[in-house]
Amino acid sequence: NGFAFHRFRDTQGRAFKPFFIEENPFGSLGQTLWSNAIYVKDFMALDGLLPPQLLKLAIILHEVYDSYDLCVVVLQQHDTVAGTKLANAYLEHLVSAQDALAQKPGND
Repeated sequence: NGFAFHRFRDTQGRAFKPFFIEENPFGSLGQTLWSNAIYVKDFMALDGLLPPQLLKLAIILHEVYDSYDLCVVVLQQHDTVAGTKLANAYLEHLVSAQDALAQKPGND
C-alpha cells in the first residue's frame, strides 16, 4: 500500500524475576512485551509525493515520531521538487536547539 516499516516506538516489557525496577516496573529490561510499529510512506519512493504531501510527512515525522533524520530526507526531496532550502534551515534549527539545551544550567 505504499508504506514502509520505519521503527518501533514505545517499546515496553518486564524483567524476569528476581529483577524488579521500582521506578519503572514496565521498563525494557528483559522481555519485550509490546510496542508500536511505525509505518510511513515509503521513503524509497518519495519522488512520487507532491510538495504538500512531503511537507505534511515532514511535520508528522518531526512532531509525532521525533524522527529528525528521516524528516531531513523528506525535506531534501521537497527542496529538489519545489526549489526550496528547507532541509538546511531545519538542520540549522536542530543544531541551534541542541546548543541552547546544552547551555541550560544542570545539563552538564
